[in-house]
Amino acid sequence: TWDQKLDRTLLCKEPVFSPADLNGMKLRMFQSRIPVLSWETLGADIQIIPWAATYTALATGTVDCITARVEAHHAMRQTEVAKYITITKEYFQVYAPLISQHTADRLSDEQIAILQEAAFEAGEWFSAFTASMQSEFEETVKNEDGVSIIEPPLAPWQDKIRPAYATFETEGEIPAGIVETISAIQ
Repeated sequence: TWDQKLDRTLLCKEPVFSPADLNGMKLRMFQSRIPVLSWETLGADIQIIPWAATYTALATGTVDCITARVEAHHAMRQTEVAKYITITKEYFQVYAPLISQHTADRLSDEQIAILQEAAFEAGEWFSAFTASMQSEFEETVKNEDGVSIIEPPLAPWQDKIRPAYATFETEGEIPAGIVETISAIQ
């Protein structure tokens, strides 16, 4: 139940309405095969840069774009140096409350059950709360930093990334047939 319901976004120095706008743009990414290949498939030139260096990378032109949630862009002050946010709905982040096995072994079954119930309830609240904050964060970056919010139709993005899905299935990054199964749900 711990879904971070704030939309993933693309913060850029120039407006991005479609994958074609990404061609030649340098995008900061973390080192992970699936997001790197995904954004390369969409047309971006990937630069692997630590999260802590993102403000400087944007300010100096090392990158043109960064992916994150709106409130993360604002908290890192990235919206001071890049003024266009494209809502990409790349994925929702999921959090999981954890305790060590050592700690769990010291608790009774009743205590474990209480913790599990509390974590479930807190996760439901967290998911609802973060979903309710999206528009507030968007208004904050618009009003405080002069950021423009772009909400493009996502079909062109989805169509352009389909070849990456086949690669992920072939390489075993995702289970064979999973994209087809998920697409049938929509």
